[in-house]
Amino acid sequence: MGHGSYAKNSPYAGHIATYDANWFDFNNDGLTDLCYADGTYSGAGYGRLYMYLQGSDNKFTDINKPLGLTGTKYQTMSLVRPIDYDNDGDEDLLVWGGGTSTSVHVPIFLKNNSANANNHVVVNLKPALGTNGSCIGARITVHAGSLTKTREIYAGQGNAAGQAPFSLVFGLGKVSKIDSIVVIFPNKSHRQIIKKDLEVNQTYTIHEFIENLADQSMVVYPNPAKNQVKIAYSTDFGRNLNLSVFDLQGKEVLGKSIEAAYSREYLDISALSAGYYIVQLRSDNGKVSRTRLLVE
Repeated sequence: MGHGSYAKNSPYAGHIATYDANWFDFNNDGLTDLCYADGTYSGAGYGRLYMYLQGSDNKFTDINKPLGLTGTKYQTMSLVRPIDYDNDGDEDLLVWGGGTSTSVHVPIFLKNNSANANNHVVVNLKPALGTNGSCIGARITVHAGSLTKTREIYAGQGNAAGQAPFSLVFGLGKVSKIDSIVVIFPNKSHRQIIKKDLEVNQTYTIHEFIENLADQSMVVYPNPAKNQVKIAYSTDFGRNLNLSVFDLQGKEVLGKSIEAAYSREYLDISALSAGYYIVQLRSDNGKVSRTRLLVE
């Protein structure tokens, strides 16, 4: 792609460079679109933001003019970051380098007002305790009708680029039902979680150690354990929880209260003797889950 009227055919002191580029589904039609930012190393102007919309024929159309992105509206552009800032299901743009040749560089926020009738889904991930807390490297695949869309959680992109969002938006076009969302978490075992038959236009939070456990609301791991265990529990379990450990005679040997802002908790078991115990989680609404723990 060229640089419009700013393209240079010979060396130029204020060399124009593409600082940052990103793929995102601007209109949630299920096809990935392209946005990239141009600027000059000297910061002397000529900055531009470019948007290209992918059509059903997989060709890209320049939509800069209808979006009002032509001319010298912006100066040196060094960051373009798609992110659903207002949580309305379409991705907006956070850009660094707004301004003109007579103003300072500032971050600017471009709200996505495409106002289309296409569907979407938003996916957030929650890892197990003690693992990659941001799930960087996790792979998410959405299967919906004829669509299969895969994205990964990643961090920064290097020079002049910013942090990518950890919450991912998938455009689904006119598809009205999600067949499945498959997540491969970035740990040693590459644990795979699958959620099936989901509604569109929703936000789903997928927990590494919660899903696919229909007969349980709590997981204790590692098990067996020596000094400490991690406890994961369903987000619909409640908020004010009581966590207890009982010996096989029914005596409570450990206990703590949890104000469940998170669905994961550490428990120190170093004072317990070797043997079997029952771990119980009870919510303020009366929901109870129990599981057996072996202390080595």
